[in-house]
Amino acid sequence: MKTGPFGSLLKKHEHQKEGIPVLGIENIAAMRFIRGSKIHITKEKAEELSGYDVQPGDILVSRSGTVGEVCVVPDDIGEARISTNLMRISIVSQSISPFLFCLLFNGSPYVLSQVSELCKGSTRNFLNQDILLSIVFPIPPFEEQQKIIEEVELSFSVIDQLEKTIDVNLSGRKK
Repeated sequence: MKTGPFGSLLKKHEHQKEGIPVLGIENIAAMRFIRGSKIHITKEKAEELSGYDVQPGDILVSRSGTVGEVCVVPDDIGEARISTNLMRISIVSQSISPFLFCLLFNGSPYVLSQVSELCKGSTRNFLNQDILLSIVFPIPPFEEQQKIIEEVELSFSVIDQLEKTIDVNLSGRKK
C-alpha cells in the first residue's frame, strides 16, 4: 500500500503538459478507470518518484473528496505515477482478486459501514492507510471469488446492453 507523494516531493512548478502522467481522483469513477491526465512530469521526476508508480492490476483508492472510490489499473496503463489524493494497493498474493476488492469496497454493506464510520473527519471524510488496514473484508476462497466475479461481470454486461437499448429508444432510432 502506498499513498501518493506529499508537499515537497511533487511541487506545482514541476507539473508539465506532457510526459509521464500523474493519476488523480479524476481517474476513478464507479469502479472504472478513467483514462487521461491533467498533470504530467518529466522522465527525471518520474524516476525520483518511482516508488509511486502503478502497475496493471493495482487498485487505486481516492483518499479525499470522493473518499473510497476505487478501480483496478488496466493492463495497458504504461508508465504513470499516483498523486497525493490517491492510495495504490498492490495485491501480492492470491488472497483477494483486485476486482473483488473493488466490488466489496463499493457494494458490501459490511465494508461500507466500516468505511463510513472510520472515515469521519471534522470537516470532510478522509481515508488513510491506517483506516484502510483496519477494515475487515469478508474474503471467500479464491475459486469462489472467480465465480462471483464472473456473475457480476455477466450482470454488468446485461446492464450495459440495457443502457444502450434505452439510449437508442430514447433517441428515437431503431437498432
